[in-house]
Amino acid sequence: MSIVYRRYLPILITFICGIIMIIQYFLVPPNPTEPYQTSLNKIGTDLTNWTNLIGAFTAGFGLVNILLLHGKHITRRTPGQWYFSVWLLIMMFLMVIIGIGGEPAIGINVTGFWYDWMQVYVFGACSGAMYASIAFYITSATIRSFRARTLQATALLVIGFLTLMSRTPALQVYPWIVDTADWINSFLVKSSFRGITIGAALGAILLGIRTLMGMETGYFGRRD
Repeated sequence: MSIVYRRYLPILITFICGIIMIIQYFLVPPNPTEPYQTSLNKIGTDLTNWTNLIGAFTAGFGLVNILLLHGKHITRRTPGQWYFSVWLLIMMFLMVIIGIGGEPAIGINVTGFWYDWMQVYVFGACSGAMYASIAFYITSATIRSFRARTLQATALLVIGFLTLMSRTPALQVYPWIVDTADWINSFLVKSSFRGITIGAALGAILLGIRTLMGMETGYFGRRD
């Protein structure tokens, strides 16, 4: 009986919910004159709301996990870490308190003055500083990658150089550089990106079919 509860019952629930969402989204257009269509669309809406609710609960679990993890660093005085954990928890609870207790601002969804101030001048500034420091690592990785040892690396080097030079004001006086970079971006890059997007969409569809058929059980939290 345990294998039924642990394996077959979750697969059955997943299959039923997936079929309902597929039918109500692709095969049953909203039609108030047909009661069964209205019921199916209502069920699909309810399932979507339940998904959002479960997502909110998982965010709460993540909050608890962060609290436990960094609480251990604080209690154990982990060298080089515990004071950062203190600062993280202080800012986390401060943002939660301000976000819940703040007054909604005019023209803004659910925030107030102090929440917006923290978001723009604290979080935004820290994010900008972090990405600015990452730029140095990206530059060094680019230098290491742009070694024309193979044909593919040579093509990457040439295209990257043309794209970089087309955005340089000193070389924008040469129209052929800008036109070449725009042609590469419009035809080569976009066509390759669309191919990757189509491949990812087909993979997602295949994963959904395998999940509905019970062949994919990764959402159980185990490999078997």
